[in-house]
Formats: sequence, C-alpha cells, structure tokens
Amino acid sequence: MAELRARGITKSYAANAGGARPAIAGVDLDVASGELVCIIGPSGCGKTTLLNVLAGLDTPDGGTVEVLRGRGRKPVISYVFQEPRLMPWSTVGANLRFVLDERRGAKALVDAWLERVGLGGRGDDYPRQLSIGQRQRVAVARALIVQPDVLLMDEPFSALDELTASRMRVELLALWAELRCTVLFVTHNPLEAAFLADRILVMSPGPGRIVGEIRPADSLPRPRDADDPRLWELSRQAVTALRGGAAGP
Repeated sequence: MAELRARGITKSYAANAGGARPAIAGVDLDVASGELVCIIGPSGCGKTTLLNVLAGLDTPDGGTVEVLRGRGRKPVISYVFQEPRLMPWSTVGANLRFVLDERRGAKALVDAWLERVGLGGRGDDYPRQLSIGQRQRVAVARALIVQPDVLLMDEPFSALDELTASRMRVELLALWAELRCTVLFVTHNPLEAAFLADRILVMSPGPGRIVGEIRPADSLPRPRDADDPRLWELSRQAVTALRGGAAGP
C-alpha cells in the first residue's frame, strides 16, 4: 500500500489555433494508503490527464506528485485503461506474463490470477476469442498480478453492458479487499462511484480542478448492496455537485 499525494498539478496542451489549451489547473489530491477514491467530472475536465500525470505517463507543467510507501522497494503503480489494451498477437497468458519480468513461478501465478477473475483455463486463448468483458477482466488481472501499491483505473467498465459491469465492480471490490492497494478510479457514473468509493472527488469543467467531496464511507459500510436506496441518494448528491451545487453529504 502507498499514499498518493499531488500538489498544484497543472497541464496544458497545444491548441490547433496556436497557443495552449489548459487541461487541469491547480489540482491538489490526497489518497490515503489502502483507500478507494473515485473521481467524477464532466467530459473534458481533465480526469484522464490527471491519471496520466499521476502514473508518470505525462509530465505536468507545474506541481508535484508523490507516492509515499515508506522504506523498502520503489512503489508499484498499475493502470487499467478504458480499453483493455491487450497485445492481440499474444495469448491471454502471455499478456499477463509480459508484466512479470520472467519471475519464477510465472505460469502458476498467471493461472491463479485467471482463475480469480473467472477465466480459468483461458490462458492459451487470444484476446480476439474473448468477449469485451472478458478482455477487460484480463486487463484487471494484468494490473493486479504485480501486486501494485497504487491502482489507477480510467473508466474501466464504461464499455460494458450493465450486467457485466455490475459483476466487475463486485469482483474489483473483492480483489481490493484482499490486496488493500490504494485505488483511484475515474468514472462518469455517479451510482458506480457511490457503490465503490470511500470518497468521491468532484472535478470542475476544464481546466479541471477538484471542487467537492462526498464521503460514502461515512454512511454506507461495506459490503454494500447495489440495490440500497442510499446509493441512489448519494449519486444524486454527486449529480448536484456536478451541476455546481454543494458537494457535502
């Protein structure tokens, strides 16, 4: 586990007409060790840009990012994208082994993780032989097989039908409860955020910044029931916050 901390993050990109287009401006962020935090915000507010900066895939124009793990090995950060991004020329098993640096027992470890995400015996299949939901399960297994300290997830279930997405949320929570990694999860779905999160952070329209916080953990203990009407109430608070209303519980 690790603590994630960002201060004053700004990022701009070149505009077609010249100059720069700001994506995020002055983002401050704290995610405690082992916490699951969801980020919601309107399209174009910089949610993906923020994740890319936190993952080290993009360099901020200003501000600092820290992943604090204490003494020992360097923190491990995993990223689950909106699309599975599997290597189509490699088998499912090879896609998982790719991130293991040829460590001992890789095959047994891969087989075990495929079993954990409901894909036991599919290691010799190719991504094209799997459904979209199954491919995303492989992507989740690939991210978790390295036992990350921090897991970043960018709308990983948005392309799935609701039945599959609901199953994936439950599976994610079960794996998170076991591994206790720190999770930052971007979503457009306020109800999904209410079901998953300890805290929900609300971003403003671009250039994005964090303008509100909702705390499901204060009123909804785990495990949560997806049919609990309190989830709907929290999701309405999130919608109100997105519209510019108060974000408090």
